[in-house]
Amino acid sequence: MLSGILSFIFTLPNWLLLKLSGAPQIVHGERQLHPPMQFFISLMNKRKAPEEINLENFRKIYDWSGQIYKKMPKSVSWTDHEINIGETQIKCRQYSKDKSTAKSALLYIHGGGFTIGSIESHHHLTTYLCDQLDMQIFSVDYRLAPEHPFPTAIDDCEKAFEWLQKNSERFNLDPNQISIGGDSAGGNLSTVVSLRRKRANNSLPKSQMLIYPGVGADFDNGSMQRCAENFILTKKVMEWFHDCYRPGHDDTENIPTEIAPILADDLDGLPPALVITAGFDPLCDEGEAYAKKLSTHGVKTKFLEFSEMPHSFVTMAFIPGVKERLNEIAAAFKTLN
Repeated sequence: MLSGILSFIFTLPNWLLLKLSGAPQIVHGERQLHPPMQFFISLMNKRKAPEEINLENFRKIYDWSGQIYKKMPKSVSWTDHEINIGETQIKCRQYSKDKSTAKSALLYIHGGGFTIGSIESHHHLTTYLCDQLDMQIFSVDYRLAPEHPFPTAIDDCEKAFEWLQKNSERFNLDPNQISIGGDSAGGNLSTVVSLRRKRANNSLPKSQMLIYPGVGADFDNGSMQRCAENFILTKKVMEWFHDCYRPGHDDTENIPTEIAPILADDLDGLPPALVITAGFDPLCDEGEAYAKKLSTHGVKTKFLEFSEMPHSFVTMAFIPGVKERLNEIAAAFKTLN
């Protein structure tokens, strides 16, 4: 029902959506916020702040938000698998496109500040990527903080990558054609897994898809200041995520590069990377800086900024214009590979 209501609202002209948002179009320099996004953000800002909601409900709401858009590509099917990690198991969902003969895959790591999110919150996104990329997608349900703080999520995601390589024949994959990617915290985990494996001289992902990755530890840079409030992901929520992921460490010195990979000086040799940023996102500046640093270290890097979009836009396919941006991301990733 909600999907139908939103679909109707988004048929309204941009001028009316801006009027309903209660403010003129938001502009930061040359960046202009996408009017349908501005309207949706105005609705989101009327709810309780995330830090005012208990964690269990926050997770339920976030997972539910990923189910708003009901139109799934009919060409894609999925199967759930279990990955053994010590005495526990984590889930990994395999997405396959009908009649595809591709032997490549993308291990996808969902966002959510290491604290919320699941394969359900990103189910539409991973289904759509499978259809657009024409490769298998494996979405990993890594364990979340604060119950499982740093570095558990990294360990889980690396184990998932190793599991996928070891089972490549079972899934009709070329073990050398397995890429890694994710959004926000998932972008962090993707590049940290790559960095960890490079340091250990282990096999690397073929390439990296880093969608508005959280790769730094500077809460005072330009985009952090511009987008500190009222743009879905706020500075206050980011600080809360950080406290959950690495409790008891509020210092800004001696930060591990597995927390903030932008601080690493050994980025050379990492897999080719597609780095995506959003103009109305606290993570915008650090994502761009990371792309530049990768390139400086000799890593083949492709950078795209969607200047009119906010954080989390890739999971909002119900908003006009988002699917077109997803298509651009898929096309750019294909050229990287």
